[in-house]
Amino acid sequence: MSIIYEKHDKYTESIIIRKFIGKANINTIIDSWRYLYENEVINEKTRGLIDDFTDCELNMDTDCIEILMHFMKKRAYIRKIKIGVVSNSPKIIVFPFYCRELEMELDIRPFSTR
Repeated sequence: MSIIYEKHDKYTESIIIRKFIGKANINTIIDSWRYLYENEVINEKTRGLIDDFTDCELNMDTDCIEILMHFMKKRAYIRKIKIGVVSNSPKIIVFPFYCRELEMELDIRPFSTR
């Protein structure tokens, strides 16, 4: 499992791209959020984050999603940004829909391409 962090080509100051490669789970995602915060990758200029799961096998269920939503909701640095989830897998793309229904405070949307 690896995660590639990059800045958006056009919006380098305000959008972060997080590309997951290999297998990922709830711990991978939570640890990545912590990394973004602790290393000040997310800052006051950050307006959005793109999670790219096109090369990833996501091992999560609805219980994990609820735990992840609870984690995200408790952090102001996450609540203030828009999150786009990119995946070409129906097994993964269903999670952003579920997240939006579960937690309206978080602005999470699914996409099939970047």
